[in-house]
Amino acid sequence: MDMQQFLFFVVDNKTYGVDVLKIESIERPGSITRVPKAPEAVIGVMNLRGDILPVLSLRQKIGLTLNELNDNMRIIVLTSQENRLGILVDKVIDVKTVDTNNIYSIEEIEGSEYRVSDLIYGAVKDQTEELVTILNTNRILSNNCN
Repeated sequence: MDMQQFLFFVVDNKTYGVDVLKIESIERPGSITRVPKAPEAVIGVMNLRGDILPVLSLRQKIGLTLNELNDNMRIIVLTSQENRLGILVDKVIDVKTVDTNNIYSIEEIEGSEYRVSDLIYGAVKDQTEELVTILNTNRILSNNCN
């Protein structure tokens, strides 16, 4: 068994996951400054311990409308060697360990409501047999302003 840890979180009552190795931190939404002429999903930038961090609304990135900020929302700070980006999510659930052999590719999910997207890596069933969408963090980090 190949085990991997994912942070599970909620956007629009659907559960998503990202690889914990790509996460730098989880932050409460602070003061976010809107950037003129930025793509719609980029809600702005924030000062995170002296560094400017672009913040992307995952809701808007997947075609939903942005909700007003609330106490449950969090910004997941994703990082790679080239980029650093915050993604705004509705609620963080927990870190779960997943057998990577149980991750379905998008093509394997028949009749699902998933739309094929380069942001999606695959899906896995959680303890309640619900499908959890695993996001492709490399793709999110590489095209964070699209």
